[in-house]
Amino acid sequence: MRMAASAPPPFCANCQVFDWPQPVDPASLLRCSRCKVLQYCGKLCQGEHWEKVHKHHCRYLAKPEKARASLHTADCTPCKEEAALGDSITRPTNPTYPCIDSFCEVDDMPAGLGSPHPFPLAGVPGDREERAIIALIKTLAKIEYTEHPVYLAHQEKLDRLMFSLDGLRSSLWAGRKIWPQGHRKGGVGGRDAAEIQQEIRAIRGNYDARVPGKNKFRLWSLFRLVFDCLTSCGLVQRQLRLRSPLASVAEEHHHLLHRAGESGLLEMVDKVLDMISNKLVPYAEVVKVVCGGSLAKKCTFCGRSVTVREVMTGEIDELVPQVVVHPTNVGLVSCNRHRCAVELGAKLDEDYTWSFAVQGSTNAHMCDHCFQLVPIRAIHRCSTCLTKQYCSQACIQQDAAAGHVVGKFCSTEVEARKVKGSRRERVERGEQRARKGLETTLKVHRAAGAPESLMAVMESFKV
Repeated sequence: MRMAASAPPPFCANCQVFDWPQPVDPASLLRCSRCKVLQYCGKLCQGEHWEKVHKHHCRYLAKPEKARASLHTADCTPCKEEAALGDSITRPTNPTYPCIDSFCEVDDMPAGLGSPHPFPLAGVPGDREERAIIALIKTLAKIEYTEHPVYLAHQEKLDRLMFSLDGLRSSLWAGRKIWPQGHRKGGVGGRDAAEIQQEIRAIRGNYDARVPGKNKFRLWSLFRLVFDCLTSCGLVQRQLRLRSPLASVAEEHHHLLHRAGESGLLEMVDKVLDMISNKLVPYAEVVKVVCGGSLAKKCTFCGRSVTVREVMTGEIDELVPQVVVHPTNVGLVSCNRHRCAVELGAKLDEDYTWSFAVQGSTNAHMCDHCFQLVPIRAIHRCSTCLTKQYCSQACIQQDAAAGHVVGKFCSTEVEARKVKGSRRERVERGEQRARKGLETTLKVHRAAGAPESLMAVMESFKV
């Protein structure tokens, strides 16, 4: 599967950062004369983006050979391991992943917005989202290499999944070249997640059970688990971006904010990714991590002693003890006898409610320095240019030190499109965005065949 590099985008990178409307005429954009990758609406935007972002990347985009960590070279360790194993890497019992960079032909990508340059192919240390995406690509590549039954039955669907994951990886690289270091918008987009989930839901059946011989790795189950971890982490990241969560989300949902904040989800996901990052391990060992160290548990609802057999990744499996990874219910165990399965379904509805409460808060607006989401009443525009908004005096001072002063990046003479509206106008714009976003999400999830309970929760959030 080839990862296509993105062409220079028809938008101003700096306007994208500060949520300014793009110029009406894309032909008016100026391209960086050195790397010819990023574009800008004028010298002011180019100068600010250079200081805050582009100066760290431009030379590597202009001369990709300088970005050694971004190149897939002949001394690639996974490639050497694969060569040493020969055909044995295709056996279902072999724990070694194939090299995903040769598998996806990333070495053929020219430097561009969606290419890895100048970031390491192995991933930026500590980037949980990238680690999860890499683990998903590795698992899917292993599924193909071993001719897993799910691949033989659904090759086209799995090829589309690989293409989508490649796109997520490229989006991460592109985002780092647009946004200032340390800024995180918060996880995989709802549309991307829904489209991938649609492909996963369309693959029904226990294909892991059809693997000949010992099937200790359960590759398809592992893939679904890691994908759920990825989307759940994105939602938790969104909550962490809320400077004042209780002021940004309706009071009726505050108890869910507390549960998600205290769930330990991120720590659990880190342990899972640590465990599977280099080689496969028996799936039961991964489930143990989700369960907190032991498969012997008690049902959260009836108290019956059970041995957990599955992680709940999409559907409740009646009579099969399952553990949950959803942010508001991490580690919850259900024996899934009928009454307990019904109660588990109600808990899942709570998680859906939390996720939409966090994603759809119209009261939270972004500070143009720290990029956290802050209640609208705590946000103030720059009194000189009116093009930026800040959450505190500290952010105003820090951005001034970074160049937002009269004569540099602040001016009374600015394009009208960059002027941020009054408080009322910004609230109305936030509500319009929320409505549009929810309508799009409803459409995508309905097309994906989402459960009726999820659709009901989403309908209840119409603003």
